[in-house]
Amino acid sequence: MDVDSIEPGADFVAKIDEAIESSAVALVLIGRDWLNPQNKVRLTEDRSDFIRLEIDKALETGTPIIPILVERATMPAPEELPESLRPLTRRNALELENQRWDYDVNRLVSAVEGLVNPPAEQATTTGQVHQVPEVHGPALPQPLPETSRPGGLGTDQTVSPEGRSGLRPPRRALAAIAIAVVIAIVLAVVAALPSSPPSKPAQLSAAAAVASVPPARLAEQLVQQPFGKTDVPVDVTPSEPHLDSASELGLVAPIITNMAGPAADIYVIYNVFASSGAATQFFATSSPRPVGFDLSGQFATSGIADQGRCQTSHSPKQGWASSCAVQSGNVQSFVVVDNDQNTVATDSRLASILTRAAVRHLQVVASSSPRTTASVPPGSLSPTALFAQLDSSSPKSYLLPDGLPTPVVTESSAGANPPQGLVNGSSVELSVTGPDTYGDAIDYVNLYVFDSAQDAASWYGIGLTPIGSSHTGNIDSSGFSQPASCGTYSVGPTSTTSALGISFCVVLEGDVVMSSETEMDSTSAYGNQDLAVVLARMGIMYLDLTDVA
Repeated sequence: MDVDSIEPGADFVAKIDEAIESSAVALVLIGRDWLNPQNKVRLTEDRSDFIRLEIDKALETGTPIIPILVERATMPAPEELPESLRPLTRRNALELENQRWDYDVNRLVSAVEGLVNPPAEQATTTGQVHQVPEVHGPALPQPLPETSRPGGLGTDQTVSPEGRSGLRPPRRALAAIAIAVVIAIVLAVVAALPSSPPSKPAQLSAAAAVASVPPARLAEQLVQQPFGKTDVPVDVTPSEPHLDSASELGLVAPIITNMAGPAADIYVIYNVFASSGAATQFFATSSPRPVGFDLSGQFATSGIADQGRCQTSHSPKQGWASSCAVQSGNVQSFVVVDNDQNTVATDSRLASILTRAAVRHLQVVASSSPRTTASVPPGSLSPTALFAQLDSSSPKSYLLPDGLPTPVVTESSAGANPPQGLVNGSSVELSVTGPDTYGDAIDYVNLYVFDSAQDAASWYGIGLTPIGSSHTGNIDSSGFSQPASCGTYSVGPTSTTSALGISFCVVLEGDVVMSSETEMDSTSAYGNQDLAVVLARMGIMYLDLTDVA
């Protein structure tokens, strides 16, 4: 309330009642110390507290209430509030965050507008109802100009107690008034804090934290640590991260997180490279646009110190996209928001918010990651115990590339003459039905556990290839920190099998040799080369997480 507008001698409580009864919506600002501010009595326990009087009155009169969460506060539990205030906990809350201030304020404006002037009240004086065009994507209006934001609540509208159907000011004006009240409260709270010299807001950077963690270790941590609910806007829901299927020069692992929200597709990809040089080369030669999209414009994202760029783009088949790429040392964060309809202004704001969230999440994960490389097998398990553990389990879902089912785990015999030192004379085989398999083709990973690292290295050194195949080309394996080799091969048809085109990788990790293979029923195509590489990465992570030193 604007206390300066209350005349001397007026009943303050009566004025509160008048203001609440004449309001179309009440906004309740809730910070972390709302229930227990330092050196003060809990306002909710003081029935004479003016804030409690205002909330009580709003609940009593049925005035719509929007709780506004600041300082990353959460809604209080019903048992934390007096009986009369407990209905407040059933109201859907909105958040105001410094990092996404414009976005959150615009969402609040839209919410207030919907309460101030709902569709049912848009009838003209002739009784005709204006048709509202269909809107695709979130309705986030542009911020109001400063000149249209009055400083206090208007009291000139008349409201009948029975139906609250009296005249109301224009919805934009009332929405602006409501937002101005919230902003005024925020400013008042800030003004009440101990004064300190003004400082420039810190710029986000994950580069230093990333530089202190071995790339393979960081990739393992990123795939295991999802975005939290408070890391992203309230209308965006992140899924669990998992390995993506992609291959680039020096790429250790791509980790993707798909998100549900106010767009057709929302996702964040972390491309972890073996070195900052490889990441820089990729950043310089690639575009932040999704594949198949043509550049239509650019936009800026503030608050990030690491190098980045953002673009808008369009695809005749896929729609419009807003996307950003940021390089933090040897990691590139790639954010995409795309829609079937042209909502570029809205999508660009969301892409900017998620880009800052991605860099912040990368910084947090890297800062908490181990600074040492994963120990090569044997770790905590003996070779025999490692074989048994691998044979009785399967990789976690976050290690599987998108679209792949859980692998079928079997023990596969190495034949009558297995290599020296091979445990059980067999491998642990993980077979999957990949996106390009059919007929006789199959995709799989084989883990060969040896009694010693020397035996494993000797067998790896002979130059392993698919049985009965001819080498036809090479696949980049520069992203592996372990000895590795990848290539394409062809196998001619037999009386019982079709001709095959194969993409194949073999990796040496301590006392384990691992191979990955993708196949197609053709000698002119060689399976999914990217998938062969990412299956090898999956095998390494699965091995490291199973045999922890």
